[in-house]
Amino acid sequence: MSHPNRASPRKIYSNPDDCIHPVNGLELVLVLVRNAIHSGGEFWGPDATHKSRATYSVALIRWRNEPRLAWRFDGEKNHPLGWPSSSGYPAWAIPPRPLQMGLMEHVPLELHAQVLEVFRGSPYSVKWFRLGENGLLKTAKAPTFGAAIALLPSGPEGWERYLIEKNGHFVERGDPHGPRGRPSPDGEPIDVETGEPVA
Repeated sequence: MSHPNRASPRKIYSNPDDCIHPVNGLELVLVLVRNAIHSGGEFWGPDATHKSRATYSVALIRWRNEPRLAWRFDGEKNHPLGWPSSSGYPAWAIPPRPLQMGLMEHVPLELHAQVLEVFRGSPYSVKWFRLGENGLLKTAKAPTFGAAIALLPSGPEGWERYLIEKNGHFVERGDPHGPRGRPSPDGEPIDVETGEPVA
């Protein structure tokens, strides 16, 4: 019987979503490049004993709560775990800061703005309350308004109101059924009294 926490020796870890190591300090945010073909076609595998046709992936991660880009060679027949691996698990390689932006050339242009927003910070905050916005239950940060909306279902048990702010300014409030009052069409702060955008 195999150990429940040990990576399967038979499984080929070609799906980058399965890679969550190093487990201490790493949070997988978004896979940006999935199973891309190496521009050189064949290349020497991690053990330098044979040529490999493994693909590679690039991800946006949080490493010890800081945004980083990471990459790996996906698993293939001769190297089921891919590279790198750690203690029998597929892992991500996290380049040092000066080399981080070099990975951006592999990221599709349509994802650049989202990546840069995360690197600049997470300006949106989501707060969950009991009825009447009394008794704050939980707060979470998000890089974009869409990401803040996507967080709503993950609120704590028993929440009855939510509030979304951007850099401390009101954006939207609501309940489990949706926005209350005027919803924010674009995620930009609005003045509670006038309903006009905050400059």
